[in-house]
Amino acid sequence: GIHRKALQLYQDYLFVGGMPQAVLSYLNHGRNASEPDEVIYESLRLSYLADMTKYVSSPAEGVKISEVYRSVPRQLARENPKFKYADVRPYANKRDFRAPLDWLSASGMVYLVHRVDAPLMPLGGYENKDHFKVYLSDTGLLSNLCGLRYADLLPDCHNIYKGAVTENYVVQQLASAGKGLFYFKPSDSMEVDLLLEKDGKVVPVEIKSGRHKRSTSLRNYREKYSPEEAIRLSERNFGNQDGLFLVPLYATWLLGREK
Repeated sequence: GIHRKALQLYQDYLFVGGMPQAVLSYLNHGRNASEPDEVIYESLRLSYLADMTKYVSSPAEGVKISEVYRSVPRQLARENPKFKYADVRPYANKRDFRAPLDWLSASGMVYLVHRVDAPLMPLGGYENKDHFKVYLSDTGLLSNLCGLRYADLLPDCHNIYKGAVTENYVVQQLASAGKGLFYFKPSDSMEVDLLLEKDGKVVPVEIKSGRHKRSTSLRNYREKYSPEEAIRLSERNFGNQDGLFLVPLYATWLLGREK
C-alpha cells in the first residue's frame, strides 16, 4: 500500500540524495536509483572541493577543510561516531582542525550535533562543546563517498554504513527545518540518538535503521526521566505504544514542524 511505496521512495532518497542534478538524473533514468550516474556525483564532489579552496585564506586551509570533509564517512562508521580530530589526520587536535570544521558548518556542508550533559530545558544550556558528531548535508553524497551500492541500504542488509546513512538522513531533515539537534550519552549503556525541544519539553528520539538496536537505551531513558512522549523512527508504520510514538522514517519531516 501507501506505506510500502513511501518506504521505497525513502530508500531511493537515501541513495540518490536531494542535490538537483542527482534528482534529475534519477528521474531521467526512470526512477531507477540502483544505477546512479557516477559522473554526476564526481561533478558534485569536485564542485564542493573547488568551493573549499576558492573561498578560503590560503591553499593550505583549503586542504584542511577537504581533509575534514572526507573524514566524515569513516567517523560515522565507527561504533562510537563522536568526532575525533585524530581521525582527520593522525595526532591532529582541535587547534589544527577546528577552524576548517567551523567553515564547513557555516557553509552548510556539514551539520554538528552536540552532546548534552543533561536532558533538561533549554538543551543549549547543557551543550558540551567538545563532544559532537558531524553529518554531511546530503545522504546521496554520503552514500557515494562511502562507496555504497543501492543494495547496501535495503531493509534486510546489514553493514557498518547503513546506520550512519540513516542517522544522517534524519539529521539532514531536521536541521534543514531549523531544529536544534542534540544527543545524550551519559554512559556506555545508554545513548539517545537525538533530543528535540517541543512545547517547552525534551523529547527523546530513537533512530532504528536495522543495524542499531537501542530499544534498551530508550527504555532506560524513559524509566529514569519519564518524558511525556518519546519517538522511535523506523521502517514500521505509524503507531503509539504508551507514549512511544512510532513514526516511519519517510515521515521524519513531521518532527520538524512546530505543531
